[in-house]
Amino acid sequence: MREIKFRAWDGINNRWLDLWQFMFTSYGELMSVRDLGGEQYGLHQVYLSQSTGLKDKDGVDVYEGDILRIPATNEYEETTYNSFEVFWHDNDATPTDVGLVLGRLNTHGNSAGGYGGYKLIPGDVEKMVIIGNVYENTELLEDRK
Repeated sequence: MREIKFRAWDGINNRWLDLWQFMFTSYGELMSVRDLGGEQYGLHQVYLSQSTGLKDKDGVDVYEGDILRIPATNEYEETTYNSFEVFWHDNDATPTDVGLVLGRLNTHGNSAGGYGGYKLIPGDVEKMVIIGNVYENTELLEDRK
């Protein structure tokens, strides 16, 4: 059975929370979360990220909002590479790839786009490493030329 996991970024205090409990309305809608210390956070305060159920090359769980890349094999690739964001795609522009996907190609260094055909599947993700996330590492989202 697949384990369902979430993490939460406290957007006000800029830190990860140790989630303990989800609070729902009587209609079953998510209302807030509590951390291990018992402090309650409304959904306007936190960004929830769902686990994809996949692990990167180093065995680290991959979550929505993570930024991945193929590891560098030489000095040039340390600064010239493509990175990919894990995000929720809600079928706003295409009838395929609904759900968590790997995309939003970002180029770094002298990279001119390169290959963007990676998918959020074990064979592709286990070749990559997490280099950051959209909350703590916004500089990774900027195309660098």
